[in-house]
Amino acid sequence: MISKLKYLIFVLIILFNGCFRSTEWEEITVDYDPELNIMGIISLDYNIESFVGVYRTTQLDETSMIFTGIVDTNWWYDEEYDTLYTWLDSLYEPAGIIDSAIVTISSEDETFNFTFDSYSRKYTNNNFIPKPETNYSLIVEANGFDLATGNLITPSAPNFNTSSLADTLPSNSTYEISWENNQSSATYGLLSGTIISNYSLCGGEFKSLIEFDWESFLVFPEWCDQEVTSIGDIDNDYGIMTQNECICDFYRVWDENNEICICDDNNPPILQDDNEAVAILGGCETAIENLQDGCFHQLENSFLIEYCPVSCGGCETLSNIPYLCDEGLDQYCPETCQVCDSDITDPIDNRNWQAIDMSDLGYDFEFGIDFYESNLGFCGDGIFDLELLQIRLIAMDENYYQYFASEDFRDFSNFLLSSDGTNGQSIGINGGFGVFGSFASQTIHRLLISD
Repeated sequence: MISKLKYLIFVLIILFNGCFRSTEWEEITVDYDPELNIMGIISLDYNIESFVGVYRTTQLDETSMIFTGIVDTNWWYDEEYDTLYTWLDSLYEPAGIIDSAIVTISSEDETFNFTFDSYSRKYTNNNFIPKPETNYSLIVEANGFDLATGNLITPSAPNFNTSSLADTLPSNSTYEISWENNQSSATYGLLSGTIISNYSLCGGEFKSLIEFDWESFLVFPEWCDQEVTSIGDIDNDYGIMTQNECICDFYRVWDENNEICICDDNNPPILQDDNEAVAILGGCETAIENLQDGCFHQLENSFLIEYCPVSCGGCETLSNIPYLCDEGLDQYCPETCQVCDSDITDPIDNRNWQAIDMSDLGYDFEFGIDFYESNLGFCGDGIFDLELLQIRLIAMDENYYQYFASEDFRDFSNFLLSSDGTNGQSIGINGGFGVFGSFASQTIHRLLISD
């Protein structure tokens, strides 16, 4: 009996040790020889230069991306608020980039040497103009690495059947796009539609992988939430507004009897002191009395007058300080800030109003909109919007298709071709990872309108 008990305890100890996992990090060391990772793209699109990116795979203890020392300044202008926004973006590059390789691309007739460009961090040749349906070979020589080679056949530039595509296309019904099947080597393409300079970001856009054998593609409409201003409605550049905001401007309302804009300075927001913000100074009146600079005593990045506008004289006094009217005082003091000139009665030019009676629509369960009893309308020039649609068809060789298809063309579809794409594959490359691929494209433009 005792021996059986000892045996049972021994078995439990073995099972416990086998299931135990340490909660501490385990240092892993692997003897690994880096390999070349190549991104070689031959572009038959004159807007995008052919290039070859040469990298090495990194060790487990290496950082994959390093700071280049370059800080790029980006900007965006908000037209509605007339404000320019800027921000800084630190630029990084792969840690394994190789800038001393010997890179050549050749056909049966010509050989081109690609040199490293310090700005793009890739190998380029401005004199290289690739030809369609041509066999090209890639050779990459880098010290310490095996020779890497690649081969591909470039596709032909695709051709739309423009005669069968109307100059103006409908945004809310189907239309067909067709092309010639002029490809000898390429099987697949990417067809996309993008609205140019469209701020509503609603409707009209599409993207789909196609086969050239299809010779046509049916585009279906993209429906939009009715609260979002969509393409094809009455001029909607200003969105859905009230009639006063559309025909007049701030602090003016439309006088239907006389058909003029009149000043309306009634019931502005009440100007108040913020005694709580200056409580540490005893409140507004105490602070103004005791501080040497009074209302112009500086508190961090502001002056006391901005916290105590009433105690510092109210609208009559504050409106004499020009910058305050520009920074929001006009909302509280429209008369003294002179934001509404009673002599100006003309409506805003080229900005008409069309009323839409939505009082009987009630609640729309599909879109979740509760239309209250009111007349809403569109503010603009009274004509239908015409959006510019850019349609692009891209033909790709077999290598490029295989490499980016597994990533659902996330990297391919931006057309910048600056990212590394799929990792761990070797498509069209011998002696390393990466891809040696090619593409060609055609771009046309059409007007898009509600039918």
